[in-house]
Amino acid sequence: MQISGNSIPYQTILTGPAMKFEWLDAAQYRFTQPFFHNTIQELKKLQAPAFRQVKCVSTAEDILEWTKELPPPDPAAIIFHVSRCGSTTISQMLAEDEENLILSEVAILDDVLRLPYMPDITMLPPREQLFKSLVALLSKPRTGKEKRVFIKLDSWHLFFYEELRQWFPNTPFMLLYRHPAEVVRSQMKQHGLHFFRGVIPAELMGCTWEELPAENPAYISFLIDLYLRKMAYIHSRDSNTFLVNYKDGNEGMLDELLCHSHYQPSPPVKEAMLQRAVRHGKYPDQSFQPEPQILDIPDYLAQACRSYEELNANNLNCLII
Repeated sequence: MQISGNSIPYQTILTGPAMKFEWLDAAQYRFTQPFFHNTIQELKKLQAPAFRQVKCVSTAEDILEWTKELPPPDPAAIIFHVSRCGSTTISQMLAEDEENLILSEVAILDDVLRLPYMPDITMLPPREQLFKSLVALLSKPRTGKEKRVFIKLDSWHLFFYEELRQWFPNTPFMLLYRHPAEVVRSQMKQHGLHFFRGVIPAELMGCTWEELPAENPAYISFLIDLYLRKMAYIHSRDSNTFLVNYKDGNEGMLDELLCHSHYQPSPPVKEAMLQRAVRHGKYPDQSFQPEPQILDIPDYLAQACRSYEELNANNLNCLII
C-alpha cells in the first residue's frame, strides 16, 4: 500500500474482529470546515474520480508502527461542550489563523474512544496509543505554517474525561456550556443524532436503559443534566479545566480559550476571528441570528436548570445575565 506523506486516516472499518482505517491524501488542504466530515467531503470532491478508483486501507497495528517516530501530540486545548453552545463557532474562529490546526468532532477518534462498547471488535488495539497516533497523524504540519492543534470533541466525550485526562495530563480542558432551555430549543428544531435515546450507550452514561426517558424533549433534558453535572464534577477536581458560559459571548468565550491555551493571535487575525463569528458556526454562508430569550421554563427542565445554576456558581468567569 502506498501512502503519501500528507495522507490521513479518515474513516474506520468496523465489520470484522479488527479495526481498520481508510486513508486519503489531504495534500496541503487546511481543515477549515465546521466539522471534520465536511473537510473529508471537500477532499473527496477534489480528488474525484481518482478517489473512487483507489482505496488505501491499513490496520491499527500499521498506524502504531508508522507513528513511532512522530512527536507525541501536545494539543493547545481540548474543547468539551454540552452541544449547541458555540463550540463550532469557537473552532471556526480558531481556524481563521493559518497557524492553527483544528480537529473538529473527528469520527475516527470517537470510534477509538468507543472501542469498549463495540462487541464485534474482538482484536482490541491499545486505545491510548492508537488515539494519540491518530491525533499525531491528523495534526502533522502539511502547509509548513501550523504551530498548534486544538481538538473539539463530541458532547458525549465528557463521559470519557477520565481517559482523556490520563492521556493528556498537561492539556487545558475547556468546559463550554449553555442554559438547558436554549439547548433543548435548538435540538428540537434540528436534532443531533446523539440526542435520540439509545445512540449513546446507557452504561457509558452511568445509568440503566430503564432510567432513560423514553421520548424527547425529556430525554434531551436528561442528557443535558448529565453533561452539566459531569462538568461540575470535572471542574471540582481538575485545576487544569476552565468553565465558559455561552452567555459570555463569542469574544468572551474566545478570550478565555486564548488565555488558557497561552496563545495570542495578531490583531488582524483576532479581527478575522471576530468577523467569522458574525456568520453561523455550522453554515458559514448564513449570517448568525440571535434567538429571543426563553421566559417560560417547562417542568421537565427543572433538574437540568438546577444543575446549570450550580455550575454557574462555580464559574468565576461567568457573566450572569
